[in-house]
Amino acid sequence: MAERDERGRYASDHTDADVLDAVRENDPAGTSEVADHLGVARQSADQRLRKLAEAGRVHRKKIGAVAVWWLDDDERTMTGVDSDDRFWDTKPGSSAEPTDATRTDEYLADALANE
Repeated sequence: MAERDERGRYASDHTDADVLDAVRENDPAGTSEVADHLGVARQSADQRLRKLAEAGRVHRKKIGAVAVWWLDDDERTMTGVDSDDRFWDTKPGSSAEPTDATRTDEYLADALANE
């Protein structure tokens, strides 16, 4: 059973990040999908999602009897990206090193072999 917070209310077992991850998993996600992902009642998921919507972290649209939630653009993150990779220092449309377009396959094979 969850512990109570300083106001006597039950403290949540899930962080905002957990709720956002549940939306991200199915983006856009129905309230029931978020509830299932978190293992909580649909009403609990709805309350958490509404608080995140008030904070501008998710958005909601009612379609018939179903509420659909999606992440705000600021909550969308790329995963598996190394921001220290020199790739991000190059100008768009260019490469850090001059290449011969006829040897592109060789360059790619070498790059993959070195990972």
